[in-house]
Amino acid sequence: MNLKFFEIIKINNIFKLQNNKVIRMNDFMKRLKALADETRLQILLLLLKKNICVNGLARKLDISESAVSQHLKILREADLVRGEKRGYFVHYQVKKENLLAVADYIEKLVMIDSGK
Repeated sequence: MNLKFFEIIKINNIFKLQNNKVIRMNDFMKRLKALADETRLQILLLLLKKNICVNGLARKLDISESAVSQHLKILREADLVRGEKRGYFVHYQVKKENLLAVADYIEKLVMIDSGK
């Protein structure tokens, strides 16, 4: 990894990922902050297995529906989940491409640290 990568970030506030996609610093930081909460991580883990509504998540996590809704709001604002209305309920699913983008950048950081 060369220093020009960091100059690009500093000037444009953009990270270039391995798949040549870019992620803005603000988006990356918002996603990291959303992932930094244990309950939100548990929600993501459940949603990676199956699309679930707020009520189902609340039962599985043993927390209130309003607490789940607040966590989902943060995950939606970070563009990590999306909701799909099915009848009276909204079922949520993980936006895997955006979760992978965070992992991709973190992998780049590790590669810099190891000198690869």
